[in-house]
Amino acid sequence: MDEPPESVFLEDYEEKMAILDYIANTSFVQQPGMKAKRVKQTMVSRFVWACIWVTPIQTLRQWKATIDDDEPLPFDKMLSHLNAILPRLIQYYKFFCYI
Repeated sequence: MDEPPESVFLEDYEEKMAILDYIANTSFVQQPGMKAKRVKQTMVSRFVWACIWVTPIQTLRQWKATIDDDEPLPFDKMLSHLNAILPRLIQYYKFFCYI
């Protein structure tokens, strides 16, 4: 198996958690023309797990800036994309734990 991508490692953990906490507790627009609303907490827990492992800090900073600028942030699409990445992480985990 190839080496995992660099973004799999827990870099910038504290800053990532601060931004994810902000996203979880802030009402924001997810689609153009919709009202601002908070995301469901069950979605946040899965999203946080995926973000910590696979999302570069620059991407999280961009998400926060998007919310701060009152621009739409497509949370549902982001969650779907990150959930699709998680099975790869499980493969990496199994590979490195059982070497």
